[in-house]
Amino acid sequence: MALKNIRKPFWKNLTLISGASAESATAVLDRTRFSGTGTGYHKISAREAKDIIDSGEAVTLLDVREPFEYKSGHIRSAKSLPVGSVAEKAPGLLPERNAKILVYCLSGGRSRAAANLLVRLGYTRVYDFGGIADWPYEVAIE
Repeated sequence: MALKNIRKPFWKNLTLISGASAESATAVLDRTRFSGTGTGYHKISAREAKDIIDSGEAVTLLDVREPFEYKSGHIRSAKSLPVGSVAEKAPGLLPERNAKILVYCLSGGRSRAAANLLVRLGYTRVYDFGGIADWPYEVAIE
């Protein structure tokens, strides 16, 4: 591989499961960024996520890190779905497209990508609260 290909942004070298070329992350974010109480992608803080979890409201907590990372410490009741498997496995794991989904990873990059992909797949209430590195609350360790 030529040096110039290594320096290309990683999303330019990805292909989607369908075989089509992946869009730039900026294009995806521009099309899927929402705010307020509308549908789609919502960026929230760890505190807001904790408040939602503690409210007793029906919510799906999604950890998009790799399985070994999940086992090293995750938020209790979180489902493990690595970001690389979201397109393939989300429909089976998350059949309700209107359910409230809280997404996190280690530092926020993968959760943002996964949350935006979920919106593109038709999920309407996706909340990205970044990384577990910024989660000051209890975690479970397997």
